Amino acid sequence: MHAADDPLASYDAAARAADRIPIARLVSLESGGHLQLGQTERVRTEVEAFLSNDQASSTT
Repeated sequence: MHAADDPLASYDAAARAADRIPIARLVSLESGGHLQLGQTERVRTEVEAFLSNDQASSTT
């Protein structure tokens, strides 16, 4: 996951990391900073979907 307003890690770095990990998929968040503050439900939903292998639950 990457928040667009993350001041510590660039989107490009997150995208490159996701490209190098075979089963990864990058989920972009509008806001939340480096800790995805205020995005608890979205983060929880995305992690649960990934762990259950339900890749169709959201868009990136």
